[in-house]
Amino acid sequence: MKSSENLYHEGNYRFWLNTKTGSLRMKLNGDKELYTIPKNSKLYDRLMNDFFSNSVKIEESKAD
Repeated sequence: MKSSENLYHEGNYRFWLNTKTGSLRMKLNGDKELYTIPKNSKLYDRLMNDFFSNSVKIEESKAD
């Protein structure tokens, strides 16, 4: 769809969070592709805050 000079697409999304590693991935519109969100990024921080801040605690990895 087009709105003035911007293109946009509406659809569905799904996030996967591995609570042991902190790995965050997303899938868009039922696509087969899983996109990984880098941990040290502003996007990762914002998504974690918006979607997972009240529901999960990431386990800290233990050094042997």
